[in-house]
Amino acid sequence: MSKEKLAEAIILQAMDDLYEYGEREQSVNFFTGEGFAESAVMAGMGHESMMGVLEFVSFMVSVSIKPSFREICVRGGYGQLHRGRGPRVQ
Repeated sequence: MSKEKLAEAIILQAMDDLYEYGEREQSVNFFTGEGFAESAVMAGMGHESMMGVLEFVSFMVSVSIKPSFREICVRGGYGQLHRGRGPRVQ
């Protein structure tokens, strides 16, 4: 597995963890600390993509109804998270 794919997987897992009560705090810490920035750079994300993910995470943290990340992607048409480099959600 390439470092880019591994970094993307880490970010996606942290996003999914936002919906797990026991994992939510650790996930928020990942996005508010250096973990996300380091992973995003390793994944080759640009500044705009990073800000988009952070805005999405901020919105999801503020929402009281928490569908799964996969459901959001499928319903929202987010087959890829950023410029064709993210994993495709089927």
